[in-house]
Amino acid sequence: MQRLENRAALITGAASGIGRGTALLFAAEGAAVVAADINREGAEQTVAMIEAQGGKAIACMLDVTDEASWEGAIADALAAYGKVNTGMFDPAVPMFGDRGAMLDEFAKDIPMGRVATAEDVARAVLFLSTDDSAMVTGSEIVVDGGHTAGFAVRYGR
Repeated sequence: MQRLENRAALITGAASGIGRGTALLFAAEGAAVVAADINREGAEQTVAMIEAQGGKAIACMLDVTDEASWEGAIADALAAYGKVNTGMFDPAVPMFGDRGAMLDEFAKDIPMGRVATAEDVARAVLFLSTDDSAMVTGSEIVVDGGHTAGFAVRYGR
């Protein structure tokens, strides 16, 4: 049995990055996915990827800063699946300059030697969305390769 079988998930930021990675993983684990993003075309591309893997998904436009947009996304989810019982809400964080160079520099301070990928984060979100995490409550799960644990190391310096 898949861990998210018979569940419907609303995933924000599903047009790319962590949101897309989470939507793909949730669908692979059996969830019916609502791929929500302000970039509807990107959300539709995520849906196509899910459907190509045999999953079930719909796309909807969602501006996370607008209450009416949330109401519309939830209405779309309920119309398609009759429920929303799990989700992942990925706030947009603006990045400035060359993102790749910034991430490479940031990785130098991470004990695991790399920045978390969208799949790394998606797996943690998946865990929290399943019965495997039934006794996990009031806890933070930090997916940062040890960075915030206070073990900052400069490799090669």
